[in-house]
Amino acid sequence: MTAQRLRNFTSEQPEQRAALERFRALGWPDRKTEAWHFSYSALRAIGRTEYETVTVYPPPVQEVRRWPMLENSWEVLFVNGRYVGSIKCPEGVSLSMESFPVSNTFDSLPFAALAEGIAAEAITLTLHGVVVPPIHICWVTQPGGSPLVFAPRLRLVLAAGAQATLLESFVGEAGEATLATPVCEITLGEGAILDHGVLQDEALTASHISATSVTVARKAQYRSFRLSVGAALGRADVRVVLDGPEASAHVDGAYTAGSGQHLDATILVDHGAPRCTSHQTWKAVLDGSARGVFQGRIHVRQGANGTDGNQVHKALLLSPQARVDAKPELTVLADDVACAHGAASGALDEDALFYLQARGLDGDTARSLLIEGFLDDVLSGIASDPIRAVFQARVATWLKARKERMQ
Repeated sequence: MTAQRLRNFTSEQPEQRAALERFRALGWPDRKTEAWHFSYSALRAIGRTEYETVTVYPPPVQEVRRWPMLENSWEVLFVNGRYVGSIKCPEGVSLSMESFPVSNTFDSLPFAALAEGIAAEAITLTLHGVVVPPIHICWVTQPGGSPLVFAPRLRLVLAAGAQATLLESFVGEAGEATLATPVCEITLGEGAILDHGVLQDEALTASHISATSVTVARKAQYRSFRLSVGAALGRADVRVVLDGPEASAHVDGAYTAGSGQHLDATILVDHGAPRCTSHQTWKAVLDGSARGVFQGRIHVRQGANGTDGNQVHKALLLSPQARVDAKPELTVLADDVACAHGAASGALDEDALFYLQARGLDGDTARSLLIEGFLDDVLSGIASDPIRAVFQARVATWLKARKERMQ
């Protein structure tokens, strides 16, 4: 396929052609598109770029092994959305590479339709009621000689009573522009438990627009944490449906950004059954001219009594040019609920900074300690020890690099 604008893509496959037509019908987000109101301007470069889909098969496994892996995990590797390989499936897990249509949960998301229209491969993991070793899916971006667009696609199904830890890492090198449009669909059976970590650590020449759909059955638990530190434009659309009584979801995260970065977290937790709980705790650290966006919504359906839902977003602005837009929302159509939301943003506490410097710390070290403490407050709440260790190490690396730039 020759390079062309995204809206002009086509396919010889009927299913993909229909998805691309749906992408065009949904329209390109603009200022009037409410879900993209704060981020539509960041799409301009993407809309002007002529992309090619990936046609060259990826390199062998050994050439991508240098990317960090989750300790003691089952590894699955992809390059530019194409399967590279993995070790043998653990007992009780099945892996399928058959294509599948995207969930109707994504009907209003144009880039999910684009993903279905251009995806070269898809992966389905099914866990049959067992406790398995941690799973690490590493999505590697490898720039080519021209701008590339690709669509990593994952479906994860946990049978009743299954327990799993999943880390998705999106990593890559700088080069020509790339656009990743990952789509992830997760279904948790009754009583299943999933710890889900997502690390978005792509190069600043990359754009990343993801969509995640999670359906949580009776007494199941979905515990997720997203850490975004990379990409020029990084956006995560996450939609969680609590579909059975006493289901629960923790949809937490953090993002750090500097000049030239625009990071957006758009979250919807839909309480569709009685006595469900949800928590959204997000923190942002924005430096230089970075811009952050948080749109978190709790929707409580009629009859979902006994709901307990809360969300909070806090942003630390390290520069007068940094900006954050936070829009927490509640839609409550039931009685007997406990719901709350809040948002706050500001600079480093000058009194705390003075306190540390008065005890002998230099200014850069004092600032780093305060930033670390601000982020560790949410990182320490990650339920999975392996995922928490990965994210804390990545934040430490980011803080070290920032401190070196400031010296």
